Amino acid sequence: MSQPASPHGKTQLVNGATLSRLQRYSKGAVLWATLGAVVGVNVAAFALAQTGLSAGDQALALAAFSVLAAGLACGWLLLFTRGWRQDVQHIAETLDELAYKDGVTGLFNRHAAMAHLQEAMDAGPLNGHGLSVVTFDLDDFKLINDTLGHAVGDEVLRLVASRLQESLRPGARAYRFGGDEFVVICPCDAGFADPARYGGMVQRALSGLTRLDGHELNLTGSVGVARFPLDGETPQDVVRASDIAMYEAKSRGKGHLVVFAQGLRLATEHRVQLESELRRALRVGEMRLTYQPIVELSTGRVLAAEALLRWQHPERGLLMPSDFIDVAERSGLIVELGGWVLEQAAMQLAHWQRCGLTELHVAVNVSARQLRGGFITRQYDHAVAASQCDPTCLELELTEHTLIEDLDDSVRLLHELRRRGVTLAIDDFGTGLSSLAYLKRLPVGKLKIDRSFVAGLPHDSGDRAIVTAALSVARAMELTVVAEGVETPRQARCLRELGCAQAQGFLYGKPMNASELMALAIAGATEPPSDSRPQVLLPV
Repeated sequence: MSQPASPHGKTQLVNGATLSRLQRYSKGAVLWATLGAVVGVNVAAFALAQTGLSAGDQALALAAFSVLAAGLACGWLLLFTRGWRQDVQHIAETLDELAYKDGVTGLFNRHAAMAHLQEAMDAGPLNGHGLSVVTFDLDDFKLINDTLGHAVGDEVLRLVASRLQESLRPGARAYRFGGDEFVVICPCDAGFADPARYGGMVQRALSGLTRLDGHELNLTGSVGVARFPLDGETPQDVVRASDIAMYEAKSRGKGHLVVFAQGLRLATEHRVQLESELRRALRVGEMRLTYQPIVELSTGRVLAAEALLRWQHPERGLLMPSDFIDVAERSGLIVELGGWVLEQAAMQLAHWQRCGLTELHVAVNVSARQLRGGFITRQYDHAVAASQCDPTCLELELTEHTLIEDLDDSVRLLHELRRRGVTLAIDDFGTGLSSLAYLKRLPVGKLKIDRSFVAGLPHDSGDRAIVTAALSVARAMELTVVAEGVETPRQARCLRELGCAQAQGFLYGKPMNASELMALAIAGATEPPSDSRPQVLLPV
């Protein structure tokens, strides 16, 4: 209700709060409607005063006009409020869509998937049905984004969403969880009895060449499948089980499919525990470096040492890299771990140089993650600056598989490192794409022949042919060659005859601590056994 005139004769504001509460009109709308009516009535009163009508006639006409003005104000208020309510409803619908739909593909998102899963699980016990959850992500999708751009990457995601929708069986739904991860919920008996059936459906939807923006793409995906209620009793449990299966598939290579089993959960829990312990180990200083000598084959003189990582676990003793490197790679800890190894090796190299071993080199292994993210250049600069070592004596070893994952970026980064004076070596040569086509693009100075090709020497003709070919490639490109895994004098003699310059293996020394390596380097030539029997040395 409106208030009476104030003692000073001024019109007071309508009780907007009350009117808004009773009729859900905003205070602003009420104010404008009231002002419109008041202004209209005042204008009408002024106009009537100029007509010469009697006071009674003016009052009657003004009353009639006031009723008309109030009606017009109420009508305007009604139209305003109706439009406002439509806007609010539209905004609510838009927010609801954003909450449940993926903006790139138009598929339902993770939030919707969890809600739909809960509904299906609630109804499952009533109709006796189970369901399968299929999780997959695209292999090498990051490479598509990095090389072709995010616009092409989004087109790939939309194409995958479209193919999925076309291939779904009745009752199944597709979702995008983010990035390149998709999920399909298949609530039917067939999917429960034969979960791989739906994984195969996903793989078929991805298979075949795809042409986008002038580029041919061969899409594959790593697929994991889990079932309700066998693999979990809540949406979170089943999705996590499917996710675990998918990561297991990814670890086996491109295009694999894995159906969840309880053993995978145990393995995942073990990895999670190991990852936590590994983070603590880095923090409290449980990691160790050992050094294995690299010698000149013709003299036995120690020329270099390879830094090898060990973990002094407080409960399980000394752990080899094979016990924890996979966890470090999966979790991303390999970047921090690799930086630590590089810095510690540079510090040790600087100490040896101060002690007079100015020509001794130290080799450090570099992971794919350090290279892909560009971390290695920053880590190298920090290690050299902190240690003040001679950088020309610090070598970086990279495997062929590491280099060919993204060859263009690898070439760029390696040239940056080479300009800093780093010696670059290809480790485990012969296990990847050992060809001149990519070798000539890499600014490397050394090849290390993988131990698997040395093991059969001198009698295995296949190993001998491979080693001979590797040495020929190295000579053509003026590269130094190191043979890994040399364990017997016969292997060493064969390598010398074939023209190999350097060797590394138990014949010349097992991995040892820094002081032992220093003593060996100062002593000069190592003395391998004169007989042909292998020297039995256990690694530390």
